[in-house]
Amino acid sequence: MRFFTININHFVNNYGMNKVINTILSALLALFLAFAWARYLTHDNAASVLAAVAIAAATAYICAYLTDRKQTKTQKTKQSKKKSDTLTDRLMFEADNAALFAPMLTYYGYAVTTSSNDYIVANKNDTNYYVAINFVADKLSVADLAASIVAAKRADCDKLIVFCSKVSPNVNAAADKFDYKVFNAEQTLQLFITADKLPQLSEKPPRRNGIVASYALSKGRFGWYFGGAIWMIAISFLSYFKVYSLLWATALFALAMYSLLNRRYNLPTTPNLLD
Repeated sequence: MRFFTININHFVNNYGMNKVINTILSALLALFLAFAWARYLTHDNAASVLAAVAIAAATAYICAYLTDRKQTKTQKTKQSKKKSDTLTDRLMFEADNAALFAPMLTYYGYAVTTSSNDYIVANKNDTNYYVAINFVADKLSVADLAASIVAAKRADCDKLIVFCSKVSPNVNAAADKFDYKVFNAEQTLQLFITADKLPQLSEKPPRRNGIVASYALSKGRFGWYFGGAIWMIAISFLSYFKVYSLLWATALFALAMYSLLNRRYNLPTTPNLLD
């Protein structure tokens, strides 16, 4: 049993569960649970099979519908663009952007050594980084990048990170002058969200999830709930207290489905672009 659930978690965490696998696992669990309940209540195998198949089919449809991310892709893009524009407006008129970026950089493993309004000097893995925060200009130009490169050299830094609203097409002309990375507003937003350090914007502040809930209700826990539900269903056929086993199986089934399908605790992962 333990081996089975651990391997499900390994598959979920390392390979991801696509729409087909989500549907199959959810339908199978619903099938077993519905059959166990129907057999307990009716003692009729034929009726139990029919009820279980119907419920499994309904579960498969619901699961497939909820895991179809394409339906909300356009809406998510618009929402992300709106939020990144709001973040740009906030940073454009902020007096001390360094104070907003320092916690985010700390999350990604950078030790801040010096900061002042629109720049930060940080160290990671014995490498000094100069972090330039430039949201004043509409687009980061080659001249803006050159000024940041000079500032990085004067600060005796090995690498440069630039955060800005947008990037001019010809900004890569300075690629051979220094080791640098540039992040536009949308990329900066995703870094803030992943680090859970997004500054309060003019819109509704982001809702923070509790540590325990984030662990217990994330997709990574699906395998444990799935295996637990199957185990309790099996016990229900052997145990004298069938109803209690089925109630536990139902609760674990609900947790498995919620951890698999909910979006609050299954935020999209953002690669650490800073490295």
